[in-house]
Amino acid sequence: MYDNYHYPEGADNASAPWNEPVIPEKEFEVCCSQTLSKNTTIITDDYIPQCDCGYEDGVGYCDQWADTSQTDWKKAYTDVAMTPLDIIKACSILAQHLLDNGTSYLGPYHMKELIEECADWNEDELEVIEE
Repeated sequence: MYDNYHYPEGADNASAPWNEPVIPEKEFEVCCSQTLSKNTTIITDDYIPQCDCGYEDGVGYCDQWADTSQTDWKKAYTDVAMTPLDIIKACSILAQHLLDNGTSYLGPYHMKELIEECADWNEDELEVIEE
C-alpha cells in the first residue's frame, strides 16, 4: 500500500492550494479618471430677462422668462459652489489641521492616509450645463 506519510488523502497532490506559488505584491503606476455629476441649484444674475406682454381675446397677459443662452454656467457655478477638486483640497487642509493638533485618527480615517489620498488630483474637465 502507498504511504503518504500520514497526510490526508489528496494532500500530496501537486495541485493542492498550498503547493501553488506565492506571488508577491508589486507597485504599478495607474491613472484614476472619474466623472462626477450633481444636480443642484445656483443663484446668478448672468441671464437676460425677457418679457412678452399683450392682449389676447381682451385679456392682458405678461409672460416673463430668463434667456440663459449666453450664460457662462461654469463661472456661475464656481462663483457659488465648490467643485469636487475644491472639496478634496479643503479636506486635505482640514485633515492636516487635525493632525497638527493631535488628531491622527477620525472614525475610519487616518489623517496621514487621508492627506495622501487628497494629493495630486487634477481636474481634467469641468462641464456645467443648465437642466
